[in-house]
Amino acid sequence: MKKNILILVYTAILLLLIISCGRQDNPSCSGKIYNSPSIYVAGTYVYTSIYAKNKSADPNDASCPTNTDAYDLVFGKSTDSGNTWSAVTVKQKISPSADPINLSSQAIAADDTNSNRVYISYIDSNNILYCASSADGGSTWTFSRVENTTNTTVADHAIETDSAGGVHIVYTAINSGLATLKAAKSTDFGATWTLKDVDTASNTGYKPSITIDSSNLLYVSYYYSDTNGGLKFARSIDLGSTWSPVVVKTGDGTVSGPFSSVAVSSSAIYVAFYNPGGYTVISGGYTEN
Repeated sequence: MKKNILILVYTAILLLLIISCGRQDNPSCSGKIYNSPSIYVAGTYVYTSIYAKNKSADPNDASCPTNTDAYDLVFGKSTDSGNTWSAVTVKQKISPSADPINLSSQAIAADDTNSNRVYISYIDSNNILYCASSADGGSTWTFSRVENTTNTTVADHAIETDSAGGVHIVYTAINSGLATLKAAKSTDFGATWTLKDVDTASNTGYKPSITIDSSNLLYVSYYYSDTNGGLKFARSIDLGSTWSPVVVKTGDGTVSGPFSSVAVSSSAIYVAFYNPGGYTVISGGYTEN
């Protein structure tokens, strides 16, 4: 399961900053990394995914302004608990206008039973959701389109694996201007995907977070945006085939509930989420309606 280990996060980001800096031919760029790096821990293996500046693909960008940069999707790997690292380019952006990637989000997960299988979900500049899959520890990658519904784009997403080797992506699906929460599942290592509705209420499913417990129960926290807004939660007891969404906290007209993160122990479910003025952590069990 994914673990937010602060020291490993800092180590991974620092190392990939150094790697990125080494790939540039203009030292003033300082090895630029775009926002929202992701990290996943599987035993002694630590994996990260980031967007890193590809200076050679943007030779006229002497000052490296963020609005014209060419960034690559980069995978970082440590097999000794973060002491040493290597990195490979997963998806290369050969110029600012070619092979576009939406830099707002990417997420990483690995198979806890086979650490060579790694998955990165990402969105292209047309807001189409893809998954990059590796069966050799990140040396080579294949790509598949996850969401293929007509007129549907994707805003946010999160990824996790179960102990049976399944891959699960939850995401904000936008159709005709309305957002709902959907889930995609792959049982063939990211080659093909089955799509399911998680929450079909209008304007819901923003900024989802997913975790899976030792019994392969799936838990998702996310934000809904109506008049008041608020925090929602959904659970699946059948590996993502069906879902039960509930409201955790109703907003009061201010932003309350986005940017959540969900975790689970043997006795409780924990959700951290944004409240006006700071973050709140809540915990509890789950009761079906």
